[in-house]
Amino acid sequence: NQSCSSCDQVDTFENILDHFCRSDYVFKVKVHALGRNALQVKRGKAFKVKSPQNVQNFPLNGLKLKLTDGGDENNNETPCPCNVLSQDRSLEKRYLVMANRTSSGDYVLNLVLPWKKDKMRAKRMFHKLDCKTLGTRIRERARRERTKMLTTQAAAGSSPQRHTRRPPPTNQNGFSTPAPSGRRRNNGNGQKNHRQKTPPTAPLAAKNGLRTSGQQHRQRKIEDEKLLAQHDRRNHHRHHHNQNGRKNRKNSAAKNGRQTNRSLEDTFL
Repeated sequence: NQSCSSCDQVDTFENILDHFCRSDYVFKVKVHALGRNALQVKRGKAFKVKSPQNVQNFPLNGLKLKLTDGGDENNNETPCPCNVLSQDRSLEKRYLVMANRTSSGDYVLNLVLPWKKDKMRAKRMFHKLDCKTLGTRIRERARRERTKMLTTQAAAGSSPQRHTRRPPPTNQNGFSTPAPSGRRRNNGNGQKNHRQKTPPTAPLAAKNGLRTSGQQHRQRKIEDEKLLAQHDRRNHHRHHHNQNGRKNRKNSAAKNGRQTNRSLEDTFL
């Protein structure tokens, strides 16, 4: 069977406010019993009644609310199903219901929705809602929701991202100007050279305790000359030592020869 129109309502803020303005009675209830075409209220709270002065004292206990207009729970008409209402009475679920009263005195439901915490927003609007300006209020709420959504998206888009390189500066003719020294430059093949450090100037180098390229070159030249002189002295000392060794060996050989000759002369003479 086709679901009851009162049980087949969308759970949106705009639809709830629209039915609030078109209904004479708005309640938050707990259902005591469920008939074929009606439900009986166990207890509840009134948000809106046709006579505003009776909101606090409106009798809700035992109130019968019909799902559709025409017939009751004892007739032979086939009732429409209401899947929103729970068949388990032990759960004691709460519902937001809105109804109008017919000329025969019956309360016919226009909307039945499970009560949730998010309905508190609609409840706060019930106390200050002017149904004559409902369209304006709905448009204002839609604008606020859109602003909130855009703000959330902007906040999500402002998360840390990779920084993109800026395009190279161009002159009036549209040609890229050369990059300053000390920065990476394109070699014309789409490849970037390694970063080259600019040597410091003499005043800046003296201030920072550094040496300029000329001073570094002279220092290296002095160190090379020192190493060369040290090498020459070492070679000269080695050569002089070798010559003295050869002379000593010759003298010792000659001396040994003379001693040998003398010993032979002494032997034969």
